Amino acid sequence: MLRSMQNASSRASGRSRRSLRIPFRAFDAVCRAVTTYVESLLTDTERRYGLWKSWTVSATRFTAGDNRGWWNSHDWSCLGEEWTPDPTWKASVLNRFLLPFVPPGGRVLEIGPGGGRWTEVLIARAARVYVLDVAEVPLRVCRHRFSRLSTVTYVRGDGRTVPLVERSIDAIWAYDVFVHVNPHDARSYVTEFGRVLRRGGHAVLHHPGHELTTGERALQHRSDLTDLMINEFARGSGFEIVLQTRELVNEGDALTVLRKK
Repeated sequence: MLRSMQNASSRASGRSRRSLRIPFRAFDAVCRAVTTYVESLLTDTERRYGLWKSWTVSATRFTAGDNRGWWNSHDWSCLGEEWTPDPTWKASVLNRFLLPFVPPGGRVLEIGPGGGRWTEVLIARAARVYVLDVAEVPLRVCRHRFSRLSTVTYVRGDGRTVPLVERSIDAIWAYDVFVHVNPHDARSYVTEFGRVLRRGGHAVLHHPGHELTTGERALQHRSDLTDLMINEFARGSGFEIVLQTRELVNEGDALTVLRKK
């Protein structure tokens, strides 16, 4: 009799725990939805007013740590060419943005080389190429791919600074990179670009535009950086804006060319 009562009590207790689990899961789902909605409102406001400080919501997303994790776990067997629509498009990017602003025989810094799809062109054009990345795996891929060349220097970065001496670089190339960098870190990078670039040197940066909504950014894996923020950072770091366009980039993105005064 006692055992029967204990079994009945145990079954009732189990049903109670299971019944509590369902409301808890629902409550957790509601909390997550509310958090996402509030963050969306906050990041919309941050982009609208150009807010980029360390206390912003956007500074907690697309961090150096996030990028290190993403690109260390990425499959680089296609060497980054999986993002090249076709050879004609790539040739257009080179002729429109790389060749005019990367001087032959110069010293060039590339941020985020990936599998080296742009690096191979920069190596053929420059006397020295510095490839900087927060992730170890892309650097390893490039080091293996270009192992016979002595004109490439591989630098593991912290996602915010450039460990090179002042006025030592003639051009900077960063395509498909700042679309994944948050505004706080991007501002630090642009400040560093102003320090390492020689007078008259150019920085070519591909980044999100201001028109993308929070939902579109999530779908396209885009940070909260905008072209308007890039303009503000550039002016504060001694740059003039030579070109800002929507040509040859993904919908909603922009490409900006800066010149060091």
